[in-house]
Amino acid sequence: MEIINNNEKNEGKKLSFFQLFTLENLSIEIPIIQRDYAQGREAALNIRNQFVNALFNSLISNTPLHLDFVYGNVIDKKFTPLDGQQRLTTLFLLHWYLSIKENSFEHFQRFIRKGDISKFTYETRLSSREFCHELVNHKIEKLEENETYSSTIKNKNWYFSTWEKDPTIKSMLVMLDTIDEIYKSHIEIPKLYKLLISEEDPTITFQFIELKDFGLSDSLYIKMNARGKPLTNFENFKAKFEQLLIDYDIENNKSFGDIFKEKIDTNWSDLFWEFRGKNSQLFDQEFMNFVRVVLTGTLASSSENKTKVLSYMTKSDGNLGYYELEKYGVITYQGIDDIISFLNLIEENGSFHSYLKDAEAINEEQLFLDVTNYDITYIKRIQFYALYKYIIYNAGSQGIDEWMRIIRNLTSNSVFRQSETYEIAIKSVDQMLPFSKNILDYFKDSNKPKGFLGFQIEEEKMKSFLIQKSDEWANTIKDIENHGYFNGQIEFLLDFCGITSYFNENQDMNWTTDLNTKFLNDFILFKNKAVSIFDNKGLKMFPDYLFERALLTFGNYTLTKGRNRSFLVNQDREIGWKRLLRDSENGKRHLFKELLNKLNSTENIEEQLRLIISKSQTSNWTRYFIKYSQIIDKCGNEKMFRIGPEYGYQDILLLEKKQTNGKHREYFTFGLLCQLLEMGHHVDYQTASSVDDWKHISSIDNKPIYIRYWELEKEDDFGFIVENGDDVFESKYEEGVIDYLKSSDII
Repeated sequence: MEIINNNEKNEGKKLSFFQLFTLENLSIEIPIIQRDYAQGREAALNIRNQFVNALFNSLISNTPLHLDFVYGNVIDKKFTPLDGQQRLTTLFLLHWYLSIKENSFEHFQRFIRKGDISKFTYETRLSSREFCHELVNHKIEKLEENETYSSTIKNKNWYFSTWEKDPTIKSMLVMLDTIDEIYKSHIEIPKLYKLLISEEDPTITFQFIELKDFGLSDSLYIKMNARGKPLTNFENFKAKFEQLLIDYDIENNKSFGDIFKEKIDTNWSDLFWEFRGKNSQLFDQEFMNFVRVVLTGTLASSSENKTKVLSYMTKSDGNLGYYELEKYGVITYQGIDDIISFLNLIEENGSFHSYLKDAEAINEEQLFLDVTNYDITYIKRIQFYALYKYIIYNAGSQGIDEWMRIIRNLTSNSVFRQSETYEIAIKSVDQMLPFSKNILDYFKDSNKPKGFLGFQIEEEKMKSFLIQKSDEWANTIKDIENHGYFNGQIEFLLDFCGITSYFNENQDMNWTTDLNTKFLNDFILFKNKAVSIFDNKGLKMFPDYLFERALLTFGNYTLTKGRNRSFLVNQDREIGWKRLLRDSENGKRHLFKELLNKLNSTENIEEQLRLIISKSQTSNWTRYFIKYSQIIDKCGNEKMFRIGPEYGYQDILLLEKKQTNGKHREYFTFGLLCQLLEMGHHVDYQTASSVDDWKHISSIDNKPIYIRYWELEKEDDFGFIVENGDDVFESKYEEGVIDYLKSSDII
């Protein structure tokens, strides 16, 4: 390209597609050395849409559009393009389409045909050549509603099914559909064909150069065009972005254009190279992912109401190019500023420059990797936005660790299910930025940024007082905050040692030295016990559900999800352990504290839990859950059971799945089964998949028996009903059933 641009002897002729056939009296044949027509490929969506939009925008506004150089060899009035094949093919299709739309097809045929043969054709494949001939000989009349040009053409008797295998024909059909779609997207369209075939002032032109004037051979061209692939989204973005930066620099008195040109192929290339995919030798997509995430953050920060666009931009698919970014209006001056400024500050000699001292709270390099690889959630988006905005706003790292620690705590423990909540949080980050260097004082002053859960904001307020109180408090709090499961949410420890109560009463932490020592020691004690129970994934894998059963001895700590109750799991907003620990209002968190108080140390936790269980004197409905681990095991992955809506804890179902149409058991009869198994008997149990079917013991030691649990006929109460042949026995308690089974020689 540079050889042509720098040649001063021949700058070529400015021509239109029409003038190439009329003024120059040439035909066009795409040579074998050229690749297939690629602008219609699925992977070329961005380039195709952008190019066709540019063509129509130029024609509709009657604004000249110059398509740069088209060059090649001319022999016997046949032009063989070596550069410009893609543009020329699209122009050929555009002329065909508009000539039909505007009743000028005969005019199109006069200059594009010689007899019945198309003067624009492909040497690449016979099928491509024949398709071009057929296309110029057939006018496609107005389509039926919802019909496309590609489907119509495929149904014509002159179209061969074998052409489906020709990639150039397939691409041409896709391009015709794209041209039609974009044409119809405009409400009012003037006559456009006449602008294409104007002899004096055509709207769309290119610089035509005959290659022989430069002494360049086909072999040199092949070297210049060796990769034979269409421009990637990244390459296309670079070209368009550089043009955009020219206007930006003029209006903002900056030199971002020079910085971008200098670094995009040097230092920034080295930076993104380190974050490319494992099996890739390119970083194009990683760079485009970064651009998209930054521009999405800028969009969320703006005052414009673009909810639908924001929702589109935050979808999981990371493959967007300049066309979509421009189409949806997300390329703004503020976004440009953020991209260039952050890259300038985050890159150092081609490598990633870290600003945070504490990588446990936020690992900024991992966060950047997640962004560039589009392993992205709303939480990560907000954290990344807060990171680069702080660096840009403060031009450095002073105070950034406290800032990102609190951002981590707020985001990780709040809920962002849709773009609207994400947008609110982004705007709150903007509101906090002026106070970002002294973020602890911001929270001490009772500020309550929107978009984050209120209980976490209150927790950050209390911790801000403590962190500024002493280094010992600061180090202790930050240490437990970085626990992989608690992840910044530790208010339950403040509550257990009495700090929450003190703060709620006094709104400060100006306590005595002795009280400070007591609070700190108690905090550390509870912290160490909590760490002995929870690892980074959640509750440790204690055998036989020891922790759940031991905790149940202190009371019913279970939480609800829908119509079910659960003994809690590690990761769930409704039935997770973190929900129990953070929620003091449900009146159950104190049960966890009571268990911690019962533990004498952080050593031999399993033995201590077994001892607590063995000493349980519970006689209410929880007794079987506490005594027999296999009962909780029958409650499925989410440890769920269901309480009957009418009879409460007298009607308990053990659910293997979330619904009662899955296999389930009745709690009391299964508890009796466990007791019989413990006594050494073989017991068969009949499960059910409907609440209307009885769940029951069906045999003991291969002897038929029918034992269910329900309302007793003889007493106004619930209990066991035993059917042994014609004999029916009832008992409120399992001991009575055991005695009956013994007396009846069942056991």
